[in-house]
Amino acid sequence: MLVDHFAMTFLSALGAMLIIAPFALIQNLMNDIELNVLGLSGNIFFMGLIFSLYYNKDILNGRSVAKRLLRLQVVDNKSNLVATPAQCVMRSLTLPMWPVEVLVTLFSPTRRIGDRIAGTRVVSFDPERRDPPVGKTQYAIAILISLAIVTLTMGLVQIMIGVPIP
Repeated sequence: MLVDHFAMTFLSALGAMLIIAPFALIQNLMNDIELNVLGLSGNIFFMGLIFSLYYNKDILNGRSVAKRLLRLQVVDNKSNLVATPAQCVMRSLTLPMWPVEVLVTLFSPTRRIGDRIAGTRVVSFDPERRDPPVGKTQYAIAILISLAIVTLTMGLVQIMIGVPIP
């Protein structure tokens, strides 16, 4: 879990820099002009996209970057089949409270809070494990779930800090 967190944080920061850096460079080069290309709303929007990617880290065959390195996989707790993309997103929704998840994982290494919610667990990768057929629709649903959660969360953040929603 910690390797996943550090890998996704690194990839998210890299992605944010690649998206935001050109705008910051333009603003820096044109320092005589008051230029705020993204503004707070734009930054919140891009952060939302990055959180959405973080929530979708396991949707490809139940394996994130770290799970591939550590030879692990997310599976359905009852059927032992590879978890669906929607299950993988649902298990990731508790990641904003990852310090609590780390404590839970110390006592239950294969099932954290998100796993209990999604009905999943983490196991050693077995190339012989049967994968249920996953269509593009299932990936689209998983991505839409994460975008909806992020949009709702970011909208609430904007309301709480008093930023007008564009």
